[in-house]
Amino acid sequence: MARKTKIEKINTLEEQIKELEQKKKEMLEKLYIEVGKHVVNEWDCNDDKVLKKLVDHFKEDAQKLLDSEDDETLNGNEGSGDEGQKQLQY
Repeated sequence: MARKTKIEKINTLEEQIKELEQKKKEMLEKLYIEVGKHVVNEWDCNDDKVLKKLVDHFKEDAQKLLDSEDDETLNGNEGSGDEGQKQLQY
């Protein structure tokens, strides 16, 4: 078997990067769809305008919860793992 030239190796890497970028894009799309479905189901609302207003309204509170959760993680105050869920339920 002939050895790959440097150009062939570079081309192979570029192909792998493109494939990984596509996979990342697909995974993000799937995440957005799953989260959107969850919000629609949990809040029992199909009106996208209302849901967007709710998200905008609660954005600041959600960010505070996320920031405090990050602080706890950074400080090593993670409990059993369920605490974050309990905190988000309030």
